[in-house]
Amino acid sequence: MNRARPSLPSAVSSLGLLLVACDVIEPAVVLDTLEWVAVSAGREHTCALSVDARLACWGANDRGQLGTGDSADRSDATFVLTSVRFLAVSSGGRHTCAIGLERELWCWGANDLGQLGDGTSWDRRIPVLANVQGPFGDVSAGAEHTCVVRASAEGMCWGANQAGQVGSGVLTHGGIPPSPLRGALSFAVVSAGGTHSCGVANGGVGLCWGGNQTGSLGTGTLIDSSSPVIVWGERPFRVLRAGDTHSCGIDDQARGWCWGNNQFAQVVSASVSITGSPVSRSGAALSDIGVGEHWTCALLIDRLDVIAGGDVRCWGVRWDRTAADGSHPVSRDGWAPEIASASTPVALAVGARHACIVSEAMRVFCWGQ
Repeated sequence: MNRARPSLPSAVSSLGLLLVACDVIEPAVVLDTLEWVAVSAGREHTCALSVDARLACWGANDRGQLGTGDSADRSDATFVLTSVRFLAVSSGGRHTCAIGLERELWCWGANDLGQLGDGTSWDRRIPVLANVQGPFGDVSAGAEHTCVVRASAEGMCWGANQAGQVGSGVLTHGGIPPSPLRGALSFAVVSAGGTHSCGVANGGVGLCWGGNQTGSLGTGTLIDSSSPVIVWGERPFRVLRAGDTHSCGIDDQARGWCWGNNQFAQVVSASVSITGSPVSRSGAALSDIGVGEHWTCALLIDRLDVIAGGDVRCWGVRWDRTAADGSHPVSRDGWAPEIASASTPVALAVGARHACIVSEAMRVFCWGQ
C-alpha cells in the first residue's frame, strides 16, 4: 500500500539516554525511563519498541540504519519516525525494517543490494515504505537481505542472493527484488541470517535455504540450496533463528537444537568444526534462542514452567576474553550473564557481538560490544 513519506523534522526525537560506547561485560540497563516490550539487536545497532508502540534506535549509523536522517552514530536511544506506531522491528547488518500498526512495512539504511525492498538501490537515512504489498505478519532483516511473512502466510525475501538466501530457486550475483519463497509453502515466521535464511512453515515444519558451506541449513550436507529445504530430523519447530554461519531452533517440546559452524563451540561443546545436522542442547527447557556471529544465547523456562521469565545462558565466543597470545577469543560453554534477580528476562535479542533482554519490569538490558 502507498503512503506519504514523513517529513524529516518529525522523524527524530532523542530520549537523552547515554549509552556506554565500549564493551559491556555484564548486562547494563540502557533504557529505564520508559517501558519497553521488544528489542532487536543487529550487527552494530539496536532498536526497541516501547509499550506505546514507539520505536527507538541507537548504535552505528554509517548507512543510515538508525533512521535518524543522518549518518552519525548514536550513543543515546533516539525515537524514529514519531508519526508512526509499530508492531515489530528487526535490526540487520546495516539496515532495519519494521512493521507499522497498520501492518505496512518500513525499511531504512543500506540498500546497495535492494535489501530495503523499495525498488531502488539508494541508501535511505529515514524510513521508507517497502514496495511490497502487505499486510505483513513478520519481518527479519539479515546481513544484506530481508525476509517477510505476509498476512496470507506467504513467505517472501529480497536483496543479496549470491548463495540463494532469498529462496526464490535461483542464484544472482547482485540483488534480487521481492520474490516469493519457492514451494508455495505457508509460513508462520522467518529469520534472515548472513548468507542463509530459515523459517517455520505451518505445522511446525523447519526449513532453511541459502549458503550451506558450514552446514547452516541443517540438512546433513554442505550443499547450498536456493529453495527452502527441510531441516534434518523433520521435528516440529516453533522457533528458528538464522545467524551468520550457524542456526538454532526450539522444537514443540521446548528443546533447543543448533547446527552449522562450530569453530568457537557456538553449536555444541565438542571438538568438531562443523555440525551439518541439528545437535540437541540438552538441559533446561527453552522459551527463546538467539544466534550471533560466533555465539548463541537462550532464554530458559523458569521453574514455574512459564514460557517467559527464565534465565539467560550463552555459549560460544565471549568477546571480552582472549587467548594467551591475545589474538583469538576463548570459547566458553554455558556461561551466564549476571542479570539482577529484580530484572527477570522475558524477551531476548542476539546480535553479531552484543545481546539485549527485555525484563519483566519492561526495562532493556544489553551487554557485549
